[in-house]
Amino acid sequence: MFRSDTYGEWTKSPAKGLPQFGEVSCGVALYTAARTSDRITFNTINKQTGSRVNQVFIDGETEEPVPREAQSKGFEARPPPSCDRP
Repeated sequence: MFRSDTYGEWTKSPAKGLPQFGEVSCGVALYTAARTSDRITFNTINKQTGSRVNQVFIDGETEEPVPREAQSKGFEARPPPSCDRP
């Protein structure tokens, strides 16, 4: 492990190797270019105003907005095709 002078924390190489070129070999280590907290994120914006756009989920039956705390992920299950043969 190596100590990062920039952030003052321990970093670990996700990949290490020892490539050989004829009789010459040298150790290499690969590191990620950015930490998760340093990654760039993109927002959806209004082209005309430059303001961020908010996403609102609407109930399919009542057509009313659904608050975030009332939302959950799910899927629609369909019955398998009939096995009846004519």
